Amino acid sequence: MPLIKYGTLSTGVSINAIFNVIFTDSFKSEQIIIQSIGRGLRLHSDKDKVNIFDLVDVFNPADMSNILFRHFKEREGFYIKRKYPYKIIKINL
Repeated sequence: MPLIKYGTLSTGVSINAIFNVIFTDSFKSEQIIIQSIGRGLRLHSDKDKVNIFDLVDVFNPADMSNILFRHFKEREGFYIKRKYPYKIIKINL
């Protein structure tokens, strides 16, 4: 599947066959997050769900106050507000 970047296709393009959305930038704009999720939720005959991956790098687990984590907590608030089901999976590298 092709990689579609937000900045390239943020407006004016309609692609229904988006199966995965991966947040790798530290967006905290509610409009950008919800619009991106909405693009993935568009109906397509070959899909019944969309996977949203919100990647967060925590450099120091003892100090969860870094800017990337704070931005994630804001995005998490958007998910809760709209009752999007989600789970947090910690991956140790």
